[in-house]
Amino acid sequence: MFKELFAFIKRNGVKSIFIHIFELYIGGFLKLLPGIGGLIFRGIFYRMIFASAGKKLIIYPNVYIVFSHKISVGRRVAINVGTYIDGRGGITMGDNILIGPNCVISSTGHGTESTTVPMSEQAVQYGKITIGNDVWLGANVFVRMGVTIGDGCILAAGSVVTSDVPPYSVYGGVPAKLISKRKDIEPVEGR
Repeated sequence: MFKELFAFIKRNGVKSIFIHIFELYIGGFLKLLPGIGGLIFRGIFYRMIFASAGKKLIIYPNVYIVFSHKISVGRRVAINVGTYIDGRGGITMGDNILIGPNCVISSTGHGTESTTVPMSEQAVQYGKITIGNDVWLGANVFVRMGVTIGDGCILAAGSVVTSDVPPYSVYGGVPAKLISKRKDIEPVEGR
């Protein structure tokens, strides 16, 4: 047990550990607050703890975010109820992002390469996730580590995103595949 603890501290640093503990307890309390007060307090808290955050950050109740100090978000980002975000591998989100309820955005995964080492003992893998501007993730979308989602994309409800999504695409399915290109491919500016 101590071997894993020391490896975790070495990998993440002491400062990161304290921030993580702080976010677990304070964030755990704030995620339960209902109404407009909860929205305000969560917005203030995560603007302080995210690596960077633009204006109009909306985080609904029961959103669970870990390693938020490795997450950067732009302006007008809305994260709906029941969403889980793991920032250990780094996450960058642009402006005007809608994240539907019960999504999972995980920048980590478990190693599976070795068949001689139990799954629980294989190394944790990390991969940065990048989400462009003006993106909508429907309900129950899963975004895997190492994925880049281009500007103007829509990810259909229930999609499992395992590879990069080109700009102005509509993707859906398990695994997510191209459904269509958006007709209006001009970027939205100034909204």
